[in-house]
Amino acid sequence: MELKKSIGLGLLIFITAFGVSYGITTLQQNAKKAVVVKKTSTALDEESTEPKTEMCPINGAMMTKAQKDKWVKRRPLGIMIENHVEARPQSGISSADVVYEGVAEG
Repeated sequence: MELKKSIGLGLLIFITAFGVSYGITTLQQNAKKAVVVKKTSTALDEESTEPKTEMCPINGAMMTKAQKDKWVKRRPLGIMIENHVEARPQSGISSADVVYEGVAEG
């Protein structure tokens, strides 16, 4: 009879510990998902009623003359980021004008 009580108590402790650790892990993951990333608006994103007659030499997008004056003064920026599973999530890729992916290791 003592063996059954010991097994039952051990099982109860195991289930309780599992439930608590699962709950804590779930709360931590939900807290990470709740972080809201606000996209910063650049001067080139502004809406205008002007016709888009100027083509950007980097990505070929059509822009207004006011937007052209702004990107002419900016320098192109090149960034290399790692594409490994442990380096994810990468941020800002969706805001890039051009994205190249190249194999760096064989």
